[in-house]
Formats: sequence, structure tokens, C-alpha cells
Amino acid sequence: MPFRVNSKAENWHAPLQERIQPPVEQWLRGFYDAKMVITDSFHACVFSIIFQKPFVVFGNTNRGLSRLKSLLEPLGLMNNIISPDHKCNASCDINYQNVEQKISKYKAKSLDFLHSVLDK
Repeated sequence: MPFRVNSKAENWHAPLQERIQPPVEQWLRGFYDAKMVITDSFHACVFSIIFQKPFVVFGNTNRGLSRLKSLLEPLGLMNNIISPDHKCNASCDINYQNVEQKISKYKAKSLDFLHSVLDK
């Protein structure tokens, strides 16, 4: 069953009830319960990865395609972008064990950096 977490908040012609944003808890629960996420949002990609959900993201240069690339490329998830120059050829069968290993390496590298500059 499709679940939509965004509203028509920026559409001043929409009825007030349709412009109300869902509570953060409901927004996060949407990712937690999802079988798959289809989005055009950087933050939706982040939470899809956190909750280890299969996802596809529509790349939109007006909304920050470079941010998506900087998130997905190091994790080996560039095939999950659909855009004029990135055709989706992924089955969305993501090896999250591999992704988590990469994230762990980046966390360790970040902590090493912080320790090195804070210990000076």
C-alpha cells in the first residue's frame, strides 16, 4: 500500500488540511515500515539507508544532485539514481552489509580526524 509523507505545504491554493506537514514521528515511521522508497529527496535517501530499505531516487539538479552523488557514490549506490544522465539499472537489491562496512570505515576515519584536531 503506497504511503506518502509529504504535503502540499507550499501550495497556497490547497486546502489548509492538505498543507499540514506530518509529525516527524509519522515521517520516520513511513521509512521504517516501507518495503521500498521512491523519492527525489536527499533526506529520504539518508533514512532509506539508515533503515536499510531498497530505494530509487529521482535525481533533480534543481534540488541538489551533487548532494545525492556525494552520499551515494562512496557507498556504491549510484545505480539507485534515475536522472537524464543516470539511468536506473539497479534491481534495488542493496547489499546493506557491504554498505554498513563502508559507513563504519567513514565513521572511524571521521573520529580519527576529530581526535587528531581536538588533541592539539
